[in-house]
Amino acid sequence: MKPLATVLAVLLAVPASALQVEKSRVARLASQGGGYSEVEVVAGEALVRFDAALTRAQREAALHARGAEFVAELPPTGWTHVTLPGSMSVDTGLIQLRSIPGILEAAANHAYRTSKTPNDPSFAQQYHLGKVNAPAAWEYEVGDSSEVTVAVIDAGIEGTHADLTPKFVAQNWFCDPGANKNSGADDVACALEATAGNVPTAACNHGTRVSGVAAAATSNGSGVAGVSWRAKIMSLRVFRTAPADCTADCSGGACATDDTAIINALNKVRELNNKPGFGRMVANISLGSEGVLCDTALQAAINAAVASSTGVVVVASAGNAGSVVSSPANCANVIPVGAPDSNANIASFSNRGAELAANGVVAPGVSLPPPA
Repeated sequence: MKPLATVLAVLLAVPASALQVEKSRVARLASQGGGYSEVEVVAGEALVRFDAALTRAQREAALHARGAEFVAELPPTGWTHVTLPGSMSVDTGLIQLRSIPGILEAAANHAYRTSKTPNDPSFAQQYHLGKVNAPAAWEYEVGDSSEVTVAVIDAGIEGTHADLTPKFVAQNWFCDPGANKNSGADDVACALEATAGNVPTAACNHGTRVSGVAAAATSNGSGVAGVSWRAKIMSLRVFRTAPADCTADCSGGACATDDTAIINALNKVRELNNKPGFGRMVANISLGSEGVLCDTALQAAINAAVASSTGVVVVASAGNAGSVVSSPANCANVIPVGAPDSNANIASFSNRGAELAANGVVAPGVSLPPPA
């Protein structure tokens, strides 16, 4: 599968009251292959075991002298709960605690989580979710605290797909490329999909796959798991379905869109951003024009979207030619996304360059399972 910028659509917020955690580097046992691994620990805290001969006052004084503080004894274990000074990392704090006379052992206060594993049949094959730490993020939240819509500016979405139908917003659009409008309404930049119930339609399968990666219905016993369980999806189709311009796999000489359709789609996203029923909008453009600099008209539309109330987030695929970053990913105010494989090596087809290095990210883009 092509690199899909929609993996950035997970806008998961950690509540202010949540337990604050960080990563700690620990040595693995020889039976585990040796080396080191990272584990989650509670930030700013530790557990220590004092010499039993020390009084409570002596323990508190020893800690206070190093900027640490006594919290509570943990009977009958013989261990004590302590806090570390300031913003000191747990790894550094453990080194300091172990150097205090009277402390026999010091250990991190490890973090534990429920195992929130979705029951989607293809979840086990979705290696990319682990690579972007999605399961760990789900333990914090799955997108319930914020209303977010992924606006998929693409070839349309299969509106009857079981893994996607629960996720659509009330408005899905067709923004016609070119001067000869198939909609018959030349004065309308984008028109609501002309289907009963405004169900989105697809010119080919690309937009459906993009949407599945971003926000497929999750833990519903069907298909794949989406990165964001609660984000909604809005289809902004910028390819024509009639006449049949695209084959099912989105090839064919006429299977293309243009600046005007993408600009009109971005304007529609800007118009609906933060409106009731849509919330914060993330515009995903997994499209590209290879070897083309960002043109001024498209850049103006991107700037306007990003500058709108609280700002639309715009992400785009860096491209699939193994060359320089394509447009619109090379535009300012866009987050370009490259593609590594399952071994974290940049895929041979993934574009790369200055824009990606300066403002981009990479997210798995090889052999991602589509919605079933």
